[in-house]
Parts: sequence; C-alpha cells; structure tokens
Amino acid sequence: MEFEQLTSIWNNANPTLDQTVKINKELVKTISFSKVKSSLSEIKWTSIVQIVVGIWFLDFLLGFAFRHHAEPLFLIPAIMLIVITLYSLIFDIGQLVMLFTINAKASVAEAQRKLSTLKKLEAYDAYSLLVIIPLFSAPFLIVIAKAAAKVSLYEFGSQWIYSYVAGSVVVAGIVVFFLRMFPNKGLQESIDFLRELKEEK
Repeated sequence: MEFEQLTSIWNNANPTLDQTVKINKELVKTISFSKVKSSLSEIKWTSIVQIVVGIWFLDFLLGFAFRHHAEPLFLIPAIMLIVITLYSLIFDIGQLVMLFTINAKASVAEAQRKLSTLKKLEAYDAYSLLVIIPLFSAPFLIVIAKAAAKVSLYEFGSQWIYSYVAGSVVVAGIVVFFLRMFPNKGLQESIDFLRELKEEK
C-alpha cells in the first residue's frame, strides 16, 4: 500500500463513528508507521554498517596509537582519527536510536518531529564533510601507510600534505554538492506523508 492510499484512508476516517472505526484507524496507523520505517531502512542499515565499521576502525586506531605512543608524528594523527571516529559512532548510534523510536505507539506529531530532526541531521552530516574530509584525510593516509606498508609519508616532505589537503577541499565540495542534490528519498517521502495526516486532538 502506497503513502497516498494510507493518507486517504486515515484522513477520511470519521472520528465520531463507533469503536470499530477507531480500531480500524489504529490499524491504519500501525500499517502507516510500518511503511514509514520501511522507507527509512536505507538510513537504518547505513547507520548499522557505519557503526560496525567504526567500532572495528576504533579498535585498530587504539592499537596503532598504543604501538606508536612514543612517536608523536604518528600518535597525533591517530588521536585525531580516534576523536572523529568516536564522534561518528555517537552520531550514528543516536540516529539509529531515533529511528527505532519511531513506531505506532508514538503520536503522529512526535513522529513528525523526529523525522524533521533526522532531516536536519542528514544535512548536518553532509555539510560536516566540508571539514572532516580536508582535516582528517591526510592523517588517515599517514596512519594507513604506516600500519599497512610500514612507510612513513613524512619521508616525502610536507608539500604533498598541503597539496593533498587543497585537493581534498575540492573533493569535499563535490561530495557535499551531490549529497544535498540527492537527499534520502525515503526520508523525504515519510516526512511528506506524515505532514498530510490529521491526528485527533
């Protein structure tokens, strides 16, 4: 059943009718919220994957930092990555918790507020890449090169870092542009759907 059909059934139910109709409306509400959660499955699974990868990467970084605790040139990039990884984990976990609290037990107004918050978080997450990509991509390369190939990128001087950061600013801008041009379709459809529902006071 599509959002348009559910909206029509919901809004055409007469609140003055008997208990059977009210029960039917509750059933429609349950189906509606199930449809909303289904539309948000992409966000849910993306968050789950990012959390799993984030936990693995955090474990790797902690081990790397411990092994190179006496080498500031490698310890500092590792600490920077640990901080941003923790931030990402907290962000993704918070987003996932919010998704799981959207259910038929909540009011339509509450669900609308949560979806609006998710929409704002989506925009915030995209725009944060303008800082994250330029600031943390070089430390990422430094750590990965040292951990995987035992190569110190510092041996190549510092010019590559400046060039790389400058290039990453352009890349970040392109990534953010496309993320904002093509936001999550299911989230927007869910917001539009709930906005049209009329809930009894």
